[in-house]
Amino acid sequence: MTRAKRGRLIVLEGPDGVGKTTLSHLVADDLRSRGRSAVAMSFPGRSDGSLGQLVYRLHHDPPSLGVSQLSEQALQTMHVAAHLDAIQTRILPALEAGTDVILDRFWWSTVVYGKVGGLDAGFLRRLIAVEKASWGRTIPDAAIVLTRPSPMDRDVDEQHWQSLMAAYEDLAAAENGRLIPNVGTPADAVADILSPFSSVQGLRPGQGSFDLKVEDERDRFPTAHSQLSPARPTRVFDTYWRFAAERQEIFFRRLRHEPEPWTADPILRRGWSSRRAEMRTVDFVDRYTRAAKSCPRRRPVRTAVL
Repeated sequence: MTRAKRGRLIVLEGPDGVGKTTLSHLVADDLRSRGRSAVAMSFPGRSDGSLGQLVYRLHHDPPSLGVSQLSEQALQTMHVAAHLDAIQTRILPALEAGTDVILDRFWWSTVVYGKVGGLDAGFLRRLIAVEKASWGRTIPDAAIVLTRPSPMDRDVDEQHWQSLMAAYEDLAAAENGRLIPNVGTPADAVADILSPFSSVQGLRPGQGSFDLKVEDERDRFPTAHSQLSPARPTRVFDTYWRFAAERQEIFFRRLRHEPEPWTADPILRRGWSSRRAEMRTVDFVDRYTRAAKSCPRRRPVRTAVL
């Protein structure tokens, strides 16, 4: 039996009123028209009987649930709980079955709304670490922030909305996301969202937008795209860069005088650093070659160690 290729995760982010919900459904429709299995989902979700529906009501209409007061910490924690439920029960199973998921919101929204809402940075970081752990090795194939000069069809606090928009743009820059202005037609926005994939294989109706001719190993790891050829990260490559990126984040957290712990990674929390590992390696090679001075095969031994 041939294992189904893993589906793709496309994330659309931004504050309310930028068109995420509409475009997520249009992107899913576009992919299905090309022969792909695709579904639009959202955080926290509104499916009947789901935790996401409860949290959505809690966020937008707490009195309807008999809630008169709710702290920002509690609200964002409830959002993350709904995210965890959706990730484990709907999103990851769909991806494993080969279905492309177009996700309306990501953990980025928890960061942005928590930051703008004045949530403690240390608490927010720990909250996001829980959600990241639930995703495991799954990362978006495309993470996009939709931008607009003002919200569409929404009666919102303009100053607060602009603060959210600015925070999303900053986070997209930090996380290597894409900014796509949603100021033209919906068709234009859909084309922009799918452009990194269509540039690889020239999409035509009935042709899968992501059917890159790469060996099976690619299905288990994140895929980077270029105009020349698809890159093929390995487990070692991916692990190294995750380690390096988190080490850099620790540096900036310490620089900002944030409280410990600066990371949820158990290895990095023990105080390891790339510089320390480098120095230990150099020290080992130096001591090993010094000890080999009396060996008649000193040069071959040194070469082997290096």
